[in-house]
Amino acid sequence: TLSIGYLTMMICSRHNIVSVAICFVITAVCCGTIVIFAMQTKYDLTSMIGYVFIFAMVLLIFGLVAIMSMIFFKIKFLYLIYAGLAALLFMLYLAIDVQMIMGGRELEISPEDHILAAIQVFIDIIYIFWMLLSLFLDN
Repeated sequence: TLSIGYLTMMICSRHNIVSVAICFVITAVCCGTIVIFAMQTKYDLTSMIGYVFIFAMVLLIFGLVAIMSMIFFKIKFLYLIYAGLAALLFMLYLAIDVQMIMGGRELEISPEDHILAAIQVFIDIIYIFWMLLSLFLDN
């Protein structure tokens, strides 16, 4: 977590302070809304982890194509689509992880694994922030 914090600091230093503040607020509001939704909903999102994995693999291939098109053809629009879809993917992961922490679903994390659960939620939130920040390609 220390290295991710340092990496986040370095990424934020490359962007405009307004972009970082806007992305922070958007991340906080989205994550708060997702946590409330995941705690209150009757839908079991943990049972859809296979579909989310398939979406992640498709997004991985699309991300490679988007990065290659940005490097070789200077097409940045595909990378913006990739960053938006990746942010949505990590929002799904956050909702699933919150439901796994809450328990009572198909998949759950035991109370003894509280460190793993905290790291999962931390990583989800950081990745959401990074993807939203990459949408603001001002620097």
